[in-house]
Amino acid sequence: MGAIVIAEDDPDIRGMITEKLARAGHTVTATEDGAAALVAVRQGVPDVVVLDMQMPGLSGLDVVRLLRVDPATAEVPVIMVTSHSQPQFIGESFNSGVNDFLAKPFSPRELTARIECLMSEPPAAAVEAVADALVATEEAEAKVGRRRFLRLLTSS
Repeated sequence: MGAIVIAEDDPDIRGMITEKLARAGHTVTATEDGAAALVAVRQGVPDVVVLDMQMPGLSGLDVVRLLRVDPATAEVPVIMVTSHSQPQFIGESFNSGVNDFLAKPFSPRELTARIECLMSEPPAAAVEAVADALVATEEAEAKVGRRRFLRLLTSS
């Protein structure tokens, strides 16, 4: 399946996530804080990063901001998990650059489904290339349509 880096300071939650994702066929690198997660991501860019919002040292928000400014990791999907489900925390997470947000307690099955969904989404560059191709096609079709219209006007 995919390579996933997890940063969770609670050993029980970290162990549960690691076990469930490994059973689902993912290769998991589990870390206990943001700094270790950042090192793991830079050693081998994963398919998805799962970050706890509040951890010792670098928080999940700090990590995602650092990932987004590095061209090598800017497009890596990130899921923020936290016990803070108030709107301000959700907004802060998305404003920092996360792709998804999951409030604790959560179902391991739901986390796995969200990870697999993020892994199946096309990268932003591919979406942009498709959009550019569609725009170019529409522009080409518009030019052909104008020529036909002008021919119709001038042929009478």
